[in-house]
Amino acid sequence: MKQQGLLRAIGRGVYSLSNKVLFHPPDEKELEKIHKQITANYPYLKVCMWNTRWMNDFMVHQSGRFLIIIEVEKDAAESVFYYLRDKGYNNAFLQPDENVMRQYVYQYPETLIVQRLLTKSPLQQLNKMIVPKLEKILVDIFCEQFIFSGFTGELKNIFNTAFEKYDINFSTLLTYAWRRGKKKEIIEFMKANTTIPGNILK
Repeated sequence: MKQQGLLRAIGRGVYSLSNKVLFHPPDEKELEKIHKQITANYPYLKVCMWNTRWMNDFMVHQSGRFLIIIEVEKDAAESVFYYLRDKGYNNAFLQPDENVMRQYVYQYPETLIVQRLLTKSPLQQLNKMIVPKLEKILVDIFCEQFIFSGFTGELKNIFNTAFEKYDINFSTLLTYAWRRGKKKEIIEFMKANTTIPGNILK
């Protein structure tokens, strides 16, 4: 039944009747443009990109300012940041802390954030780009609330909408949360604030 698509894995050893779709982010011309510039200069570099604009479909209150998240292998983050600055992206920031986010980042309608890509992150292919799977996005916005502060008041809606609409592998989500040191906290959040069944949050 799993091979026929009738069952889907939602956790380790836990299956459900498949009536949801996988999350496929929309095409982003600006992402593609920036991605081409980076990969032209760093052809062998692993680059993961996404736009927080994607999350508007998950939220009640729509955000008017967006972040383009650019994650690369840790040794290349600083080099990529300075490359983008040299290309004229004055709205690019390298791993900003809370003060930089508050004072500078949100003065732009769209900002580029360059970060280090955690190994074994849940990723997928979008055309010729690598983008995060929904499981990674959910964990990241939970773990880095000072960066994704525009989502803080919408976390409950985001997680519930993601669970209602999309096929989420909670084993993948929780393994990644564990790698980020937030597995216990995200389980407690989901149990207290979402409609996700507790038996799959292990």
